[in-house]
Amino acid sequence: MIKVDDILLYITGFASDDLEAKIQHWMAEDPSNLQEFEMYAKIWNQSGSLQQFRTLDATSAWNKIEHLIKEDSIAPTTDPAQGSSPNIQESDRESTGRTASEDTGNSAKRRVLWRRIAVAVSFLLVASIATFLYLNRSPYIEISGQELAEKLNTSNSNDLVIELSDGSKIMLDDPKTTVIYPREIKASFTERKIVLKNGTATFDIVTDPNRPFIVESYPAAITVLGTIFSTFSDSVISTVENKEGLVRFSDIVDYENGVEVKEGESFSYNGEDFKDETIREEPPPPPPPRGTLERIEDIIDELEYRYPIRLDFSAYMKYNRNGIVRIDYSQPLDSIIMQLDTTAILEYSKQGRNFSIWKLQEKQQ
Repeated sequence: MIKVDDILLYITGFASDDLEAKIQHWMAEDPSNLQEFEMYAKIWNQSGSLQQFRTLDATSAWNKIEHLIKEDSIAPTTDPAQGSSPNIQESDRESTGRTASEDTGNSAKRRVLWRRIAVAVSFLLVASIATFLYLNRSPYIEISGQELAEKLNTSNSNDLVIELSDGSKIMLDDPKTTVIYPREIKASFTERKIVLKNGTATFDIVTDPNRPFIVESYPAAITVLGTIFSTFSDSVISTVENKEGLVRFSDIVDYENGVEVKEGESFSYNGEDFKDETIREEPPPPPPPRGTLERIEDIIDELEYRYPIRLDFSAYMKYNRNGIVRIDYSQPLDSIIMQLDTTAILEYSKQGRNFSIWKLQEKQQ
């Protein structure tokens, strides 16, 4: 059944999609329903538009209704239970030329008029209240993950997504998370501001260089132009984890006091100090040294055997026979010389592709 309140919601644009479809079907199924709807729409239009309806002037509205009542009271009334008016004698009827049936018909018409007046008064009252609430409603919405789950009729935490009017998205991580966000991001806004009261949320921000996106999560604030990041707040410590792009993580009062958080980094702030919370992988251990430990005397013999032409050991070469040096014979000669230059005390000269060694000694540890 369609109620007056439903029609009011439809006329003022607050009806849900289901209610709009229901009212449209109701009007289409019977011309009298359409006539009734048009009557309510006319009452609404005559009561003034939302832009003009700034105060609830109940006195003025009631005076209009009283004027209609006084006009109707001029006509004689009929007691439906008795079938005739107690204030009109039979002789009066004869003098006026009206019959009892005519009085009864007039009474029925007056009842219809009174019913319409009552409906109109109720309708105007509800419309006034709705208008007042519309004009005074907050431009911001505060909602928790639990409230959002109930609104979306879901138990899946992945569905707790709020899409802002600029296309940016807020993903609430759990039912306890609470955010405050604008109903509409208007063209006149110089910034887009969201408040994370508590809990954890992930933000996917639409790039807008002219309007930075600011998330306040006490005691910190995150300023971005376009990025994806997660932030947590328990009103004592605020943490941001930047997943893509670049954000500015600063004090909620002093934006100049802050740090830049690069992609993959995470920082926390306790109202005094910014702490790098980035989990970094330990660098891999260096590869084991190549080659084996050999006596210098054995190294000289092996190299003379392998490179009799390209390598020359001076007759006056300084070396300690029993010194231990690491060497990898599987490398080319150029690499072997470079390795000896690193792991031993080596003096040599090079001419073309040939080497002359003057000194080869063990490094003292």
